[in-house]
Amino acid sequence: MLVANKMNIKLYLKDVNKLTIDKNLLLSLLKISHNMFGFIPNDVQEIIENKTGLSHSYIVGVSSFYEMFQMIPTGKYQIGVCSGINCDDFHHYRLLEELEHELGIKKGHTTDDKQFTIIPQQCIGNCASAPNVTVNSKIYEKATKEDIKSIVNEYKVI
Repeated sequence: MLVANKMNIKLYLKDVNKLTIDKNLLLSLLKISHNMFGFIPNDVQEIIENKTGLSHSYIVGVSSFYEMFQMIPTGKYQIGVCSGINCDDFHHYRLLEELEHELGIKKGHTTDDKQFTIIPQQCIGNCASAPNVTVNSKIYEKATKEDIKSIVNEYKVI
């Protein structure tokens, strides 16, 4: 992910300018930002507002409605535990509790070293391999409480 500085905001704007902009593209514009920066920076919100004519409050409302979008900077690694029905059957909340314990933070928070954020995670559609843990876009299938420590250690800075 890129740092949300002026140069990278210009890169975002360059990508956005390739699109024919209208208000129906809001989710696409938010997704581009989230993929680029890991969150929706204020500067990007202003660009979207200017390009689409949508109000700032509407953009923030849509952004905050979808759990996949973060409004504040997140850690380098975004870890989630799928909370879909099949993962729930496998007690996904126990994995989440173990993850919170291992990292010393709650869901929606970032570690002090900015390495990890526990993100809300809706169903990822990998139900046959429940329960699922994700780190950025990598999926760990049939995860157990015992797997959590090794998953976290795989990404810890040495």
